[in-house]
Formats: sequence, structure tokens, C-alpha cells
Amino acid sequence: MPLLDLPPDARRCPAARGRAPLLARGRAAQSAGSSTRGTCRRSWAATFVAVYGALRALEESGELGGRWFCEWGSGLGVVACLASMLGFDAWGIEAEADLVRAARRLAWDFDVEVEFVARQLLPLRRGKQA
Repeated sequence: MPLLDLPPDARRCPAARGRAPLLARGRAAQSAGSSTRGTCRRSWAATFVAVYGALRALEESGELGGRWFCEWGSGLGVVACLASMLGFDAWGIEAEADLVRAARRLAWDFDVEVEFVARQLLPLRRGKQA
């Protein structure tokens, strides 16, 4: 059962919305890495377009209790960037420093304000050092 019923057109990513469709369709899929080929690459782009549509629908619904967005395990930071483009105060948290650097570069390339931090998501076991 969904937390919020999204309208049927929530998966659309209209071209009139500026840089977000470009990020969702093109650059993000290319940034997914050289190991993604053919249909996998299209799948990444389709996922980002769907996420953009869902974020847009949430933003337009008036059901949100605030404007903060945090993407745990943000990877390349595409979702956090899309949220920022929709006006959210967006953060991305990622354990891998290389991915944090790539996410910051992507945000910079698209002139998007997102804060990315390198942090471990899971607590360490007792006796283990960070």
C-alpha cells in the first residue's frame, strides 16, 4: 500500500521543466558506468525519470511536512540532484568517497545545490574502528 497515491502521469518527465529531464535522461545514465550497456543503460534512465515524476508529484501534492530531502546511499547523487531541482533542500549520504566526489561533480556540472557527505550508513560492530 503506497504512502501516497501518485497520479498516473507521475512517471512523465516533461521537457518544459528545464535541466531535470536532461539529467534524468542523459548524463545520469552515462554516469552509471561503463559496465552498463544497452537495455541496462535505458533502464537506469527510465528509473531516474520515474523518480523525478514521483518527486514532482509529491512536491505538487501539498502532503509534505517539509522541504528537506535526504538520499541514503546516494551513489552518484542523481536523485538528490533531482530533488534539489524541484526546490528541496537536498542531501546525499554515501559511504564510498569516490561516489561522493562523482556526485559533487555531477551537481556542479548542472549547477545544482546539494550537500553530499561521505559517511557509513550502518553502525560498526563493537570493537571495530572506523
